[in-house]
Amino acid sequence: MDRGRAIAEAPTSVLRDVRVRRTPRGLDVTAWWGCLDPRACPLADQAVAASGDDFATATYDEVGRRQALRRLGAADRIDAGRPTGVPATRGLVSAEADSLVTGVRAVVAGGDGATLLPFQRVVRGTGGRWDVFDVPEVDGERGYVSGAVVLPDGRLLVLLPAWSGDRPGRPSTVHHGLWVSAGADWSSYRPWAGDPGGVQDLRADPRAGGVLWLLVADDVAPLLVSTDGGRTLRAVRAR
Repeated sequence: MDRGRAIAEAPTSVLRDVRVRRTPRGLDVTAWWGCLDPRACPLADQAVAASGDDFATATYDEVGRRQALRRLGAADRIDAGRPTGVPATRGLVSAEADSLVTGVRAVVAGGDGATLLPFQRVVRGTGGRWDVFDVPEVDGERGYVSGAVVLPDGRLLVLLPAWSGDRPGRPSTVHHGLWVSAGADWSSYRPWAGDPGGVQDLRADPRAGGVLWLLVADDVAPLLVSTDGGRTLRAVRAR
C-alpha cells in the first residue's frame, strides 16, 4: 500500500474537507484526510483521496496542507471571508453562498466576528437586482454562519454551528446546525427538518444537475450527499 493511501485509511485520520462534483457517470469525490491530534499521529500525515466510481478505483496522494487546500478549493468557502463587492454589504464582512439555481446569487454578511461570520444580512441577486434581507436574532442571540446554499426551490439553507450565547462547556440552547428560510423570505428561518445532526460543513455545486453535500461528525459515514436539492441524503464513500 502506498503512503498516501495508508494515511487516508489510517484510523487516526480525520476527514478535513471534501469536494463533490456531479458528472454524467456519477459523483467525483475529492477528500482531504489527515492527522489533527499530534498525540495520536504525526501532523504531517495528510493525503488527498479522489475517485469517480465510489472508490472502486481511486488515487491517493500524500500532500502538504497548502496543496490540499488548493485541490479542495478551500479559498471559496464562506469562512474564508472573501469580499464580494455587493453594495448592500459594504462595511460588513461578506461571502458568497453556493447556489443550485441558475441566475440566483446569495451573499451572507455581518459585522466583524473575528474568526466567525455573524449571520446578520443576506442579499439575493437575480437579473441585476439585489434584494436585501436583515436577519433578526433568535431569542436574543446571533448565529454565526459557516455555509449557505440556495436550494432549487428558492429557499436558503444555512449552517449555523455557533451562537453568541455559547460559553466554554455550556453551549446555547438555540439549535446548532442547519436552518432553512421560510420560502423566498430570506429574513425568516427555522431549523431544517432534514438536519442529520453533527454537521460540520455545507456545500453545493450546480453543475450537471447539481449536488449538495454535508460533512458530518461520524467516523463511519462522514459524507452525506443529495442530488435532489436536499430532499434526500445518502452516505457516500470518501476513501
